[in-house]
Amino acid sequence: MPNLSNITQTIAIVLVAYQLTGCFADSATSHQDRTDDKAEQQVEQEQEQEQEQEQEQEQEQAEIQIQWQPVTEYLIGSEIAEIDYYQIHLGTRVNYLDQVFVVEDPSQTSYLLKDLAKGDYYISMIAVAKNGERSDLSEPFTFSISQ
Repeated sequence: MPNLSNITQTIAIVLVAYQLTGCFADSATSHQDRTDDKAEQQVEQEQEQEQEQEQEQEQEQAEIQIQWQPVTEYLIGSEIAEIDYYQIHLGTRVNYLDQVFVVEDPSQTSYLLKDLAKGDYYISMIAVAKNGERSDLSEPFTFSISQ
């Protein structure tokens, strides 16, 4: 006759082993789920940070609308036959206006300067006649962008 105590012990060991295997499988799955969740959270956080940085950069970049009176005569008093275009000279130092914007429509009397970072700026203008004559640079106008 078979020894029942040995069979009972064997069944108990198999059941415990099965439960442990299931436990490890659940544990591995939940660990993988937690790892996936952490990775997703990290990606979401990185995307949020990128969006915040883009918004900060957009906020740091300013626009300014400038306006002027059309040129009708030179300082010496001679009439200008016809204006061909304007040049807007912009810079962060009064004697180094390194950015030049051309306004090709001579009837236009305003211009939108975009993507200006924080800081002090100087701006001057030149009118250019169709015959090629150029006015002197206007007196610099100073403005500041602070955010």
